Amino acid sequence: MFCLHDLGMNVDSLIPLDRLKRRGAELGNGGFILVLFETTNGFAIFSYDGVNLYKPFAIENIWADFLVDYLAKSVVRLEIFETFDDKTSAINVVTGVNNRVATMIRNAIRPGQKLAVGNFEYKQIIEKELKIPCLFDKAVMELMWGLKNCIKTLLPGAPEPTKEYCLHMSEGMNIVLRRYELEVEPEMVNECIVRVAGIVYDCDRCVNKYSQSLRTIGDLLKNISNIDTQHWGLLKLGSALMILCNFHDVLPPGDPLEVFTEDEYLKLLSHGPLYEGKIFKASLKVVYKEMLWARLTRNRMVIDLRHYVREAIKEYKAGQKFKEAREKYKSDQGFTSKIDMNKDV
Repeated sequence: MFCLHDLGMNVDSLIPLDRLKRRGAELGNGGFILVLFETTNGFAIFSYDGVNLYKPFAIENIWADFLVDYLAKSVVRLEIFETFDDKTSAINVVTGVNNRVATMIRNAIRPGQKLAVGNFEYKQIIEKELKIPCLFDKAVMELMWGLKNCIKTLLPGAPEPTKEYCLHMSEGMNIVLRRYELEVEPEMVNECIVRVAGIVYDCDRCVNKYSQSLRTIGDLLKNISNIDTQHWGLLKLGSALMILCNFHDVLPPGDPLEVFTEDEYLKLLSHGPLYEGKIFKASLKVVYKEMLWARLTRNRMVIDLRHYVREAIKEYKAGQKFKEAREKYKSDQGFTSKIDMNKDV
């Protein structure tokens, strides 16, 4: 059973809003970038909010945004697509950027706007030939993975990625699994692991999206009641606000003194009137209930995720043993992979 004691003490990562605004200004065009994406038969240019590349948990967020098609369609937009019979001459070290690709990029990009590309070589060539600043890093690589994962929806008529690629261990998924101390080899990943890992991360994101607002109220607790919430997890902070607002009915079962010191708890019980007009109690209650639901769901899903990972590991090891036994049997029997078609015996 989930109780107050399970609220935890983890501190969420934050980037101040002013820093994100500066990032948007540095990227130009209100933070929106263009993405040059290479397909099997051409090049596409998408528009994307480049600030997402610099937010906390950027790689994991990008991975989660491209797990399902409808989410992907909400974060990127196709600007242009052109097919190429021979892509080898489109962008390369020897010939640079050919006229068609150069025209395609120049027609789409705005002054000062950045262009994300799929590899470092493209970045060097385009910056040298076209004088257009390009982006390429781990977050951009995750974005490219996401585009390929949902390309059938984002670019109608494009070849659908193979099932093996869709189950590919992207860096975002790898980070999420490691966060829960789950070690999975890329070849062990299956649909159940991908689906449940996505739910687990969405639940965490549901809590973290209220980080900035709750931390601001945490500063109020410090200034008015001298309660330091700097090292509190978001759900613990939310629980403190429920006590402060006298919303004890929404708290999970458990002894508050296992989570808060006696001094903190007594202040939360008695200092409610000091916050009148400073916080929106009804809104906080709605937010807390959503956060609590997300954390309860996540805890259940983590159990399922661990189960699926254990089963995948067992299946993988069994497959390896079978493969080894088969190879040993073939070796013992003197089997060969070649067949002499000239002999009947």
